[in-house]
Amino acid sequence: MICKKCFRLSDDGLDFCPYCGAPLTEAAEGKEPSKADANEQETEEIKNDREEINNPWDSPADTYFYREPPRSESARVPQSPIARLFSSMMHAICYFLLFLTLQSVISTGFQMYAMMTASADYVSSYFESNNIDVGSLSDEEYTSLITKLSVEMQDSLIEAAYSVDANAISSVSSVLTVLALFIIAKQRHRTFREHVNLDPTPLKNPRIWAAVPAAIAMQSIVIFILNVIPFSEETLESYNALYAFIGESPLWLEILSVVILAPIVEELIFRGCIHSRLRGAMKPLTAALISAFIFGIAHGHIISATYAFILGLILSCLYEKYQSIVVCVIFHMSFNVANYLPIITDETSATEFIVIVAVSVLMFAVCAALIITGEPKKPKENDSKGI
Repeated sequence: MICKKCFRLSDDGLDFCPYCGAPLTEAAEGKEPSKADANEQETEEIKNDREEINNPWDSPADTYFYREPPRSESARVPQSPIARLFSSMMHAICYFLLFLTLQSVISTGFQMYAMMTASADYVSSYFESNNIDVGSLSDEEYTSLITKLSVEMQDSLIEAAYSVDANAISSVSSVLTVLALFIIAKQRHRTFREHVNLDPTPLKNPRIWAAVPAAIAMQSIVIFILNVIPFSEETLESYNALYAFIGESPLWLEILSVVILAPIVEELIFRGCIHSRLRGAMKPLTAALISAFIFGIAHGHIISATYAFILGLILSCLYEKYQSIVVCVIFHMSFNVANYLPIITDETSATEFIVIVAVSVLMFAVCAALIITGEPKKPKENDSKGI
């Protein structure tokens, strides 16, 4: 006889279910089983079965009924190589789009505010210079006048949009990017340090500080490489126009953006999130090439993309060595600081330039040897880091 309450099979001669105590016959409904009957019917096997009912996640699937237990982190089904590759690429693309989207949104907001301010100033100046009383104008006259002024102020609006401080845009977007990464880490139930691979362990190794002179030397090497590549005049002019904003910002804002915030955020995104996710499905060299290529694309121009690609490869090597973006941030900051050092100027002669590059190559080789021979971070055993 099957109990209607717990769905267990019992002997036909029983009035009450030995497992849950529910009545099995119509005659037993409304009555309670006596203690003698209960003691007589309840065996050690029944007690064990009752414990299985009270803890259904530990009971076998074919005992009475089955509910799938909640899947834990360690119970995930292993992905195939193709699925893992697709997942890694999608995560890398999503982090890259997050970086670009925040920069685009903040840039658009700054430009719209600048255009609205320039438009209001232009209209106000026109009314004051022509002694026009806005209250005396009819709706048709006011609309016609505004339409005329909107055509005249187009050049002023474009100039206002291009005059927006790019370092201010970069600073605000950097702060919002870090905030977004904090939120993503929280949603994935992970600490921020684990999510972006910000392990401070390499700071205990004094050899990592060789990254500072190595990055400064790398700046001169990159300049030499860019001079060797035969870029066209149009490319050079467009590059100078694109980066003409450098020097227009206050010095403190420029240092905050270029030297501090930009290296931190770019390493969080491109090495801490993109490269580390790609490494879950491909070899280190392949992941380094892809992440460096994406890093170059993010810089927008063919010249800046070229040196960003070279820099990205070096930063990926540092990440692979120490399994943390700490050393990458130190190298990246030092590389950007070298922009403000008078190592190579317009007055530098060809001979001086060659000597500087030769010394830089030697310095970079020595510092790189110190960094590479440093004790790497040992990966944790059974560390199943999620994407």
